[in-house]
Amino acid sequence: MNKWIWMLGCLLTGNALHAQVQQETRQVLLAQPRILAPGDSVSMGATFQPSSSLPTHKLLRVVGKGLMPGRFADRGETLFREMEHLIDDCLDSVNVSADRYALVMQGEGEDYERCAYHRVPGNQLPTKAFRLEVCAAAESLAFAIQGYMHVELQVYYSREGRDANDIYDTPDTTLVAPIASGSYRSKLFKYSYSLPQPPATVVVKAAGKKFTGLCRLEALRIVTGSHSAIQLPFVPHDLRPDPENYWVGVNLESKHYPLWSLKADGKEVFRGRVFDRASNVADFYLPLPSGLAGTRQLTLALLDEPFRAHVPYELASVEIIEESAGVVEVVSTTRYVAVGDTAGVLVEINKPDVRLELQQDDHYEWLSQSQQFTQPGLYVLRFRTVAPGFNVPVTLTARMEGTETG
Repeated sequence: MNKWIWMLGCLLTGNALHAQVQQETRQVLLAQPRILAPGDSVSMGATFQPSSSLPTHKLLRVVGKGLMPGRFADRGETLFREMEHLIDDCLDSVNVSADRYALVMQGEGEDYERCAYHRVPGNQLPTKAFRLEVCAAAESLAFAIQGYMHVELQVYYSREGRDANDIYDTPDTTLVAPIASGSYRSKLFKYSYSLPQPPATVVVKAAGKKFTGLCRLEALRIVTGSHSAIQLPFVPHDLRPDPENYWVGVNLESKHYPLWSLKADGKEVFRGRVFDRASNVADFYLPLPSGLAGTRQLTLALLDEPFRAHVPYELASVEIIEESAGVVEVVSTTRYVAVGDTAGVLVEINKPDVRLELQQDDHYEWLSQSQQFTQPGLYVLRFRTVAPGFNVPVTLTARMEGTETG
């Protein structure tokens, strides 16, 4: 039969605090459902602990969900995955010059690729020589080091044992057609290529990485003769002309990434995108400045953006969370541990260069581990139980710059 030891809690010993486990207070600001359309906001009064109190971490917790359109309204991981490959959110039907829709690629210097790709079967491209044409317009389009905006042609030749439509191998040849930086109205880019043999299949890929600004691509086609061309228009998924070969997007879906702004007494303290996870009711946390004290007016806004699709968001509740943030806080302890097992104490270090002294007794022993913490953050202190007991405290002493603190 297992013997158990009960770890009731932790003691932080020092000159300032004793037996301090992280404390949390919550204040509900909004308890009734409310729907925000893109561009809408809601204002709420909040009361924070006075500045003379112990320091705290302050967070705004938002509970709710984005109201997805059509068959995606039921949410869930399966439907979210289906939405991820769509290009619909980045299509513009107004600012076009040569086609019905333009694919709008917007970047903020992200170190990941945004792209759309389309497979062209080899029987549609039976020739070795052809010309790629794409109409592009740009607004302040610029590239960082190793950044780009281009159209790729990933060429696959016929090989024994590989299906003609197989695109899972590394391409045999990759042809790159760069799109120029700068600002310009609709411009037709033409690129001529000659292959050593007709391809089995070609993947056309419009892609950008490490770029800022905006680029519109439209009227993409491959000209194979004086009077023949393969048209590859950017269209919504439900309007795709071919049910097997169509544009597939990567990092182009925007409905799951609403853009939020939070202001305290009119001053913006947060702006950014927050992923709306797939669960039927989700939540997220926005950090608040630690210096907020007393009564404040908070304004939460769901921002709208040109050329990015967003949906209304149903707020279920909004609340303020304040967590004590002394030099060292015990976040969590293990209450029941079998004798001979190891367990951990989760602590939060809120100042740099903190050293912990770990005391032990006949019931447990600390494992070999670093006791010097140069950076603030969450850390786990590991110990092993050696004898059964009841109401056994785990004792820590925190020292900073030669002074004991709690």
